[in-house]
This record gives sequence, C-alpha cells and structure tokens, in this order.
Amino acid sequence: MTEQTGAKIVDMSILATPQSKRNGFKVLGSFTLLVRPLRVEGCRLVRAPDDRFLIWTPVPEVKIAKQAWDEIAETARQEYVAAIGKISA
Repeated sequence: MTEQTGAKIVDMSILATPQSKRNGFKVLGSFTLLVRPLRVEGCRLVRAPDDRFLIWTPVPEVKIAKQAWDEIAETARQEYVAAIGKISA
C-alpha cells in the first residue's frame, strides 16, 4: 500500500517477455489498482525509454495527482520485483 495515497496494488502478473511498443515503451506486467472508492483492473506497469517506471490505466477518466502516480508506479515496480523473485525462487 502506498503511504500517502492509500492505493494498493493487487493481482500483479508479469509478462514472460516484456511487450515492446512502437514508441519505445515496454509493458512489464499488469495489475489491479485499488484507490478508494475505485477498483481499476487491467492497469499496466511500463518502463519508459528513459528507464522511468510508469503506469497506464485502461480508464482514461481516472484522475490522480502526478505525485500520487509516481508513488503508485514505484509501488507497482516493487510488487513486480517481488513477483519476479517468487518465480526465480
């Protein structure tokens, strides 16, 4: 759970091979984002060409402050790393 936003990342799944997009972004995995009162399924953890981690949501109407997006992206990255660790173990 993120500290400031109270958002939670659940149902993290990772792609065996990152999915490359034309614009240089790579989709690493998907997850469900819980931000009261929303449950946004089908979110994606993405690595930008400049190596920043970002999240994409399938719902363009979801509006969250930039600082919160950064915090959620970092939490999703940590969940992704934890999921990879479980596979490797």
